[in-house]
Amino acid sequence: FKALSPSWERILGFTSEELQSRPFIEFVHPEDRKSTIDATMQLAKGLDVVAFENRFLCKDGSYRWLMWNSKSSLDEQMIYSATHDITDRKRGEEALNHSHDLMRYIIEHNRSCVAVHDRDLKYIYVSQRYLDDYKIKEKDVIGKHHYDVFPDLPQKWRDVHQKALAGEISSAEDDPYVQEDGTVDWTRWECRPWYEADGSIGGIIIYTEVITARKRIEQALRESEQRYHDLFDQANEGLLMMTP
Repeated sequence: FKALSPSWERILGFTSEELQSRPFIEFVHPEDRKSTIDATMQLAKGLDVVAFENRFLCKDGSYRWLMWNSKSSLDEQMIYSATHDITDRKRGEEALNHSHDLMRYIIEHNRSCVAVHDRDLKYIYVSQRYLDDYKIKEKDVIGKHHYDVFPDLPQKWRDVHQKALAGEISSAEDDPYVQEDGTVDWTRWECRPWYEADGSIGGIIIYTEVITARKRIEQALRESEQRYHDLFDQANEGLLMMTP
């Protein structure tokens, strides 16, 4: 450091004399030193302006994020920098990333079939159960369009998606879904919009449950009851059916 504005002491806690007594790079977080050196090397090569970020040591031992816009003067052999404290912004980004990571973790390990799409119907989050129940071989569907993953999706489902994007919630308790191989899965589902912080619709969430096994059991019970009643009605002997 050759010269410093008074705001440095306010941001970092060090006096100008303390900052000028040590090499600049010693104040940079160890993980950010390589990128900082690379940026200054670009200036040394004569690049007009270089912008970069790093974590800078404070007197209390903590680090603050700084944004640098640096310009070199080869004639004076000096580097001039305008520096902004972006710590609050970086913390907000980290909190948002953590929120997304947590949401992804919760949905991926949800025991139900859950898929979250953006307004363009591209996958944002998806549960493992969704991939398993719908026999999706391509596991990495994040960022892919829903209709690319399910190209033969019936028009009725596409209409449901458009209604959700317009703010409508749709659901069904007992709905057949024909797979590509011709097999039929029975589903219980709900499709609803999700909203951005400003209140606009950000995309849709689809909750589904494959109830094919339950439907087969119900069908087998109905067929069994029907056979029983047929035998009862066709019996040659007199039969009596009573309740206890």
